[in-house]
Amino acid sequence: MGFRRALIFGLLAALSFAARMAVAAGPIPECDRHSADHCGFDRAEDLAMLTTSTGARWILVAQADPRAPLVFLENDTKRRVVAVAADASHCKGEHGTIDAGGIAIDAQGRRAAVINKHSPQRVELFDVKFDRDTPHLSWRACVDVPAKYSLNDVALADDGTLYATHMFTRASTPAAAEELRQKFRARLPTGYAIRWRGSGPWQKVADTDVSFANGVSLSGDGRWLAVAGTFDQALKLIDLSGKSAARRIELPLQPDNVAPDGNDHFLVTGHTGVPVTGVDPCRPSAAKPCGFPFAVAEITAPEGLVEVIHEDDGAHTPGASVAVHDGEKLLLGSAFGDRVSVRTPTLTFRHRTVEGAGGVPIETIETGNPRGPTIVFIHGMSQSHLAWLPQLRSTLARDHRLIAFDLRGHGASGKPWRSEDYAESKIWADDIDAVLRTLQVDRAVFVAWSYGGHALMSYVRHHGIGKIAAIDFTGTLAGLRTVTRPPGVDTDRLLAGSRLRASADLEDNIAGYRAMASGLVAKELPTELDELAFLTGLMQPGYVRRAMKTLPVHNEDLLPTLTMPVWLAMGDRDREWPIEECRALVTALPAAQLSVYDGDGHFPSAENPQRFNAELAALVLRAGLTRSSLK
Repeated sequence: MGFRRALIFGLLAALSFAARMAVAAGPIPECDRHSADHCGFDRAEDLAMLTTSTGARWILVAQADPRAPLVFLENDTKRRVVAVAADASHCKGEHGTIDAGGIAIDAQGRRAAVINKHSPQRVELFDVKFDRDTPHLSWRACVDVPAKYSLNDVALADDGTLYATHMFTRASTPAAAEELRQKFRARLPTGYAIRWRGSGPWQKVADTDVSFANGVSLSGDGRWLAVAGTFDQALKLIDLSGKSAARRIELPLQPDNVAPDGNDHFLVTGHTGVPVTGVDPCRPSAAKPCGFPFAVAEITAPEGLVEVIHEDDGAHTPGASVAVHDGEKLLLGSAFGDRVSVRTPTLTFRHRTVEGAGGVPIETIETGNPRGPTIVFIHGMSQSHLAWLPQLRSTLARDHRLIAFDLRGHGASGKPWRSEDYAESKIWADDIDAVLRTLQVDRAVFVAWSYGGHALMSYVRHHGIGKIAAIDFTGTLAGLRTVTRPPGVDTDRLLAGSRLRASADLEDNIAGYRAMASGLVAKELPTELDELAFLTGLMQPGYVRRAMKTLPVHNEDLLPTLTMPVWLAMGDRDREWPIEECRALVTALPAAQLSVYDGDGHFPSAENPQRFNAELAALVLRAGLTRSSLK
């Protein structure tokens, strides 16, 4: 190890001594090739999105594998192609290898820039070419970088202008290293962004001084330059049009890379552990794959707004250094990983135990935007709040406050053994009322699935409709219409499964819940949800199921009270509720609409979540909710 390299490594290690003791960082399970993740990458430290003229999306991945330092990846199909050969550089007329650092593709998808970390450092420029529909990179030129700079990331404008981050001036003596260490600790500027316009020298970009200049990016419209200061825990935003002054944006994370996300948005990724580094337990190569807490924030450049859209504890995901959007999915790269991770943006669930009727603990979770309009989810028989994962971990969380809870006798809530603790509708109504009062919900849209419809009607019966702005009944008629199921195979299966789940014999319960999990849907669920439906069912004891048989299920008398917007989301292959009965209920309600999910069964919120979530967001708008009533 050379003197400079040893000095830098020692500097970072010294800065993070306390972090080693306080941050949950360390090895995680290896990549599961059956998951949505893209396995087999080596430290995919940076990602750049390429959208073709036909709308196809490819992700350029920079990794440490010397045989394939740059790879194009198509997320939907999992296709991957080597973007350039290992010796693709032709700088100064000689074949040279590429050790890829920061990467960028211009907004028009015509050119790419790559920092080559080999000494002497330089930026390699490529043209984006296509062989039919498959992209590759064709070497174009290289740009020398003066030795005084220490580059980390690069951005490329449509006119060919390069921007890069100069992290800090390399320390050449122990005294200089100590001075730099003190600047990091004090979050004092150590670097800045530099610019190269195609001729002449590199020049500093004014007002970009930060502590450890890390990621850099240009917005899609080319107006905004974003520069991440790792030890600042801040982002510098520069308006390249000159229309507004430079701004410093405080971040709730320690930023690594920055990626464009549309014309005037950026995604910033970084760890959320102890400030300064907090990732040193991951630095030895033997620690890969390694996880640590991280988050992804979306920055709206014109207003300087910051919104955390994804949080991860790093227990199963490599600590991410970069994120890009591919539709509703986030693709995460990591300097400490063996994969490109694929995640649905998700905020951490905030758990709270509420005291329900009779002192029974009711487990609640909350996520999403705490100032957005509130949506309350009520699950079905033998399930839990996990039934709503396709909603709770969706883009609904960006704009809405999302609340779910486990009914008594279900999931992580209390399971009293006396039958009288389940027998009266007021008990269930008071549980819901306790959740709403404790979480300070004044008005919300309620989403009730299957038996959750009966629970919600119990609340209406005993507490009224004052807090209900709209209702989404999915897979339920909520006892508002009496349905006589004709004899036949489907009816026999429903009754047989119900008897097994209420049996005192655990083997019967297991068989009944296994049949229930498969019978919820008309098409295959993702493996995670299918397994959760089965395992959550087993968390409901048979005595709870037997006690709930005495609950009233007829709520026709409440029809006149439902004057708010009502939406029925029903699968046309739901074995419990014939579509003609759903249409009859809509006719009886003055402000009701029916949405039929062709080919779906009893669980449309999980079988077709994108459509369901879009229609639910539309219902919130129809209800006139604009923000929550949090006090």
